[in-house]
Formats: sequence, C-alpha cells, structure tokens
Amino acid sequence: MAAAVIVPTTRTGGSGTGADRDAWIRSRHAALVAELRRRGYGNAWALAMAPVAHWAEETGWGGHEYDYAIGNVRSVGQCPLAHMLQGGDDAVPRPYCAYRSLDEGVARTLDLILAPRYAAAWQHLTSTGDAVGWYDRLIRAGWHPYSPEAVNDYRSQLARVARTVGAEPAASGGWLYVAAGALLLGAAALIATERR
Repeated sequence: MAAAVIVPTTRTGGSGTGADRDAWIRSRHAALVAELRRRGYGNAWALAMAPVAHWAEETGWGGHEYDYAIGNVRSVGQCPLAHMLQGGDDAVPRPYCAYRSLDEGVARTLDLILAPRYAAAWQHLTSTGDAVGWYDRLIRAGWHPYSPEAVNDYRSQLARVARTVGAEPAASGGWLYVAAGALLLGAAALIATERR
C-alpha cells in the first residue's frame, strides 16, 4: 500500500475533562454501538463499553484524540491518511492513522480489533462479556506493552464508562406500543360512550 498522505493534526476529542469527558464517552459509545449493530451484534450496547474504556486510555478521555484516531494506531501503510504524533513510546514523531469522521475512525479501529492478531481477545469478550479479560488479552497480543498496572487502570476506566452511558435504554419502538395501546383504549372508551 502507498504511504499515507500526511494531514494537519486536528484535535477532535475535546479537553478530556468534566462535561467534555462525559460527552466524549457518550458520543464514542453511541458511534461504536451503531457500528456493532450494523455488523450484526445484538448486544452492542454492552460490548461497546469495553473498547470505549480502552480508547479512554489511548486518548486521555479524548483530550489527545486527533483526527478521530480513537485507537491511536500507528500508520504502517494501512491508512490512506495520517498525522504526525509523538506517542508515549515514540522517540520521535511518527505517522498515526487519521480519519475524516468519527464513524470512519470507529469502523477502522473496530476492523483492527477484529483482525486475526486480536481476534481471540474479541472472541473472549463476545462469549463471556468479560471486558477486563478482553483488555488483558488485547494488550498481551501486542496492542501496546502489557503491565498489570495497565489492566488495573482499565478497570476504573471501564467503571467510568459504564456509569456514564448507563443501562441500555428500552427499545426505541417501545413508545410506539404505549402510544398504540393508549389509542386503542381511547377508541374503546369512545365506542362504549357512543353505545350508551
């Protein structure tokens, strides 16, 4: 693949603190839920919490998210666009994948999560729901250097994501059943009144 086109580095994640942090969590979670549902995952709400907590580590809760690169993935020829960034384990600035939109960043980062190198970790998450076990397997497979401290930090990030997004809301069509029931009750009452 051809070398990536280097684009200006543009912050896309907010400040990483306070209300910005909560908005970042909700927006990244919503985008990942939509992408997982598009790919046929029925339990997308719960599954999405695991990568979002990981992306929190990668981007400092969005404060260091540039060009929708939520996973901070180094470009090694797989990305058409990249920006230059000096990550924590880089001696000099290096190219990192850059995306034109949040949806693109989410989809491409999910592609990497599902790649053969990390597939066993994802299989563990989808079969057990164990997000901490997923993260442990992900970093042991080489996403970034493994440490027990990183796994412990992930636990607190996951708890913050879970608190922020909360439980999955009732199915969006639920209000339709309530409204239809109210209409039917109203119609039945009107018919009963007319018969008197």
